[in-house]
Amino acid sequence: METRQSFSYEIATLTIKSDPASKREQSINEAINDVLLSLGTGCRKAIYDFLEEEYDLKPRDIAGHPTEFCQVIERIFGRAGSLIEIGIIEELHRRIPQFIFHASGELSLPAYLDAMSRSNR
Repeated sequence: METRQSFSYEIATLTIKSDPASKREQSINEAINDVLLSLGTGCRKAIYDFLEEEYDLKPRDIAGHPTEFCQVIERIFGRAGSLIEIGIIEELHRRIPQFIFHASGELSLPAYLDAMSRSNR
């Protein structure tokens, strides 16, 4: 006598609505990470360590604290820190080309991110 067993299962899919703000923050953090990585892994690690030690700011939280991030970059690199900010802006524009920024005055990462945030509301 042959015994047959059959199993049935149902695959449930969970659809989570993506939050535009969290996608934007993820893009910002990835852009920052990529630009810092271009400086070398040791340099990137040193910057992240400094952010955590001095500002209690983790890499995943940088997008929400661009002013503090830029202060650290300027503290470490001096006036050359603005080149890193511009590199991050360029990387963000490459990732999110539909966002067009018109600077009124000096170009800065915090101003760019603030305008980006306001445009998605």
